[in-house]
Amino acid sequence: MKHAIMVIGHGNNADILQATINHFDSDKIDFFVHWDKKWPKPTLCAKDSQIIWVKKPLRSRWGTDSLVWTEKLLFEEVKATGRKYDYVHLISAADMPLMTKDYFIDYFTNELYLGFVENVDDKVYRRLSWWYPSNINYRSRSHIGAVILKIVVLINRIFKVNRLSKHKDIIVEKGCQWFSMKGKYLDTVLNYSNYDIFKHTFLTDEVYLQTILREYKPKTLFNDNEMAARYIDWKRGIPYVFKNTEEDIHELRGLINTKYAFARKIESVEVLKNVFSKN
Repeated sequence: MKHAIMVIGHGNNADILQATINHFDSDKIDFFVHWDKKWPKPTLCAKDSQIIWVKKPLRSRWGTDSLVWTEKLLFEEVKATGRKYDYVHLISAADMPLMTKDYFIDYFTNELYLGFVENVDDKVYRRLSWWYPSNINYRSRSHIGAVILKIVVLINRIFKVNRLSKHKDIIVEKGCQWFSMKGKYLDTVLNYSNYDIFKHTFLTDEVYLQTILREYKPKTLFNDNEMAARYIDWKRGIPYVFKNTEEDIHELRGLINTKYAFARKIESVEVLKNVFSKN
């Protein structure tokens, strides 16, 4: 099977992503990379895999609609190749594989590996129905972003903003941002007719794809990260960052070639190397 791995990355250090490329290097696996506009584009290489860069990257800000447009750019790059990919995957540059190359290539059989939560409350609905600035860093070290967010929430409450009032047919869904899915759903996502509802929204990366593909939400649900074939620990962190410790290496080694395609996320490239070390 042919796979397209879409990557959202930022920062000065791309060694984890390079190690992932080395791990999966194959003419059956290509990489599509969006590197945050704020940071210099790193040098990445592969022997057999193709590495395709988003030509006009965005400045991606946590919590804003910019992540929707970042993902959309990646989808468009995959589509523009004209190649038929059996599966398309989304990862962060700080994620690591939990499958060997051959196991990964042949593992996937489901239509979608997309996480859904069972119930979406008003708080999640307001991520789309309220209006949020798109150029704010809500995780600002100076906490200015958090203050602005409180002000924005207050304004929306006072004026009873509901931008979805004209879209009664749209049902908001939520789940894990990261996913794997059959390539045939590229057209469904790119041809979605209501992209305007994702403008000026908050934490949309967890509702964007689920809302577009809500008709495929399974009747039987379980952990949304597990549904997406992602190993993510929200109990020890937001999420927990796996470290190069004996305990974490042992934990991740025990998950190799199981139901998780990737672990999110790791502290350093040594974690990936040691998890797959033969020693």
